[in-house]
Amino acid sequence: MHPSAVLLDEAIALARQEELALAEEDLDKAEELANRRADLLCDAWRMREGYVENVLVEHLQKLQSMQEQLQGRAESLRARLAGQISTERKQAKYLNGYYHVTAQAQKAFYFDKRS
Repeated sequence: MHPSAVLLDEAIALARQEELALAEEDLDKAEELANRRADLLCDAWRMREGYVENVLVEHLQKLQSMQEQLQGRAESLRARLAGQISTERKQAKYLNGYYHVTAQAQKAFYFDKRS
């Protein structure tokens, strides 16, 4: 088997692992896998000399399809996380306002009985 084919097969396997990492929302692992996959693709491209062109194209098309799927998953995950962050910020503002109001109310109801 051509060395470039071996590297491309490894890149495909990493893309599958990356998809699982995104499904589990393990972003650190997904990023690490994506970087390793990019390195493998660069190495495979440099070693492509003598590799049957149509087989190379098939591998690259499969990787392109997987990349599009990964990108879609990552974008939807990013949008969902951004929504959660926005909701948490709104809740934090609400609670901060509530704390401020209750602190002011406590001050307003305090009076010195000695006077």
